[in-house]
Amino acid sequence: MATNSTNHNKIIHLLQEEIKNDEFVALKRQLHGNKNIGAATLEGATSTNKLLELMEDRGLLGPDDYDKLFELLVIIGAQRVIDTVDQKLNELASDSAIDPIASSSATGADVLTISDSAATLPLSGLNAEQQAEKIQEAHRTLFNVLQEEIYPEDLDSIKTQVTGVIRGGRLSKMKETRDVLDALEKADKIKPGVYDYLKRLFVSIERPVYKKFLEETENEIQQIKDRSKATKRASNGKNSPEVPKKKSAPQVELTAGDPLTPHELQKYECPKNKGLLLIINQARGRPGSTRDEVRIKQFFVPKFYEVMMTVIKRNVDSNKEMEKVLEDAKKKIKQNQLKYLYCFVMGHGNKVGILTKEEIFKYEDLTKCFSSKEELQSLLGQPKVFFIQACRGDKIQADDEPGQQLADLQADEPIMLNPPKDADILVAWATTEEYKALRSPCHGSWFIQSLMEILQDHPCEQMTDILTHVNSEVAYQKGIDKDSNVCRQMSVFTSTLRKKLYLPE
Repeated sequence: MATNSTNHNKIIHLLQEEIKNDEFVALKRQLHGNKNIGAATLEGATSTNKLLELMEDRGLLGPDDYDKLFELLVIIGAQRVIDTVDQKLNELASDSAIDPIASSSATGADVLTISDSAATLPLSGLNAEQQAEKIQEAHRTLFNVLQEEIYPEDLDSIKTQVTGVIRGGRLSKMKETRDVLDALEKADKIKPGVYDYLKRLFVSIERPVYKKFLEETENEIQQIKDRSKATKRASNGKNSPEVPKKKSAPQVELTAGDPLTPHELQKYECPKNKGLLLIINQARGRPGSTRDEVRIKQFFVPKFYEVMMTVIKRNVDSNKEMEKVLEDAKKKIKQNQLKYLYCFVMGHGNKVGILTKEEIFKYEDLTKCFSSKEELQSLLGQPKVFFIQACRGDKIQADDEPGQQLADLQADEPIMLNPPKDADILVAWATTEEYKALRSPCHGSWFIQSLMEILQDHPCEQMTDILTHVNSEVAYQKGIDKDSNVCRQMSVFTSTLRKKLYLPE
């Protein structure tokens, strides 16, 4: 993204306003020992303005190079400043955007984005094959740019995040950014002009600065498509022979509000401040369940405190109280027009439902509560995700081999899920039907602890991929219960989701 001197001055002015005094001190500390700046010179920089001028003078900051500054800001935890500058850069780029076709004759110079050749060659007269070639060229050039721009330590972070997408053996052999990008493309995570997965990946490793390269390429590819459409419209003018119209097929009325996408799966839109996190923990008589609750809150609350509203209820004593908890949650959804739900339910149960104190609350009533089209219009066509930590039967999944000794390994009582009838519901169970779900009083339940660990390590994965990871993690665990039985467990999930589901950004 080219930044002229005027825009660069605006960025410098913004940095002076945004960088706080403690961040200024931390920046100076990070620059100590830099071979381009002597200690005495650095001490002479007594303000943010002077420090930025010094960095410019030593080649560490310039109109087209904010990477070193961004790297330092990440180290000192000033992500807020990076986001503000990044937003300003995008605004300035939009304000000064030039149409490369319309302006080339007037300026006598080519307007370059990432792909020089795609920007400088005339786009008029492209047929479908030429358009596809130009798009692919811009796409491959992006890979080359990322190969040069991504730091080795960032590549290590990226490899950690994509472990579930690329097999570990293959991933360990990949030493270049380009190799990882090629593998992600083969896994259908990246397509020309479609870089949402990479954007989430860069955010998850706290390097949003790389997103600008993706956005530039997306804009360039869109220009190629727009020019080709314009050419096609021009070729269908008055002098063009009239093509007989085909008889149109009967129209089908759609009521759900979603466009038909037969070739490519869409993803759910989960906007900020529009979700609800509901945690119901029957902790009474279930040692270790508090650890599960704490782990859930440690992940969701700090990460999504600006994204989701949170309702936490412990030890529901009756079905009537459970109904009130759910009704209060529904009121929050209706009043705030919330668009997605993550619900954790943990407790004893049986094949009918979850145990409150002396009653059983049917699981089907839990899902029905949030599936009403009339009452919860904002959730219509939106994801509703349930995580259930409870047994589904009386059997223990035995194993002939000895397992890890876990003191007083306990089981939550069974619970059963009828197949969900409504769309957009994902239900993840701690165990398969007829078997017990295991919980350590010291460490918490196998399912919840594995789930939170995978969410922590792979926050940018699709939710169904995350749950497949969880299945694998739970399946590998072994334990010994109080009766000296060697125990195993297999988690499972059912889904009527119609789109890809990611954690909100």
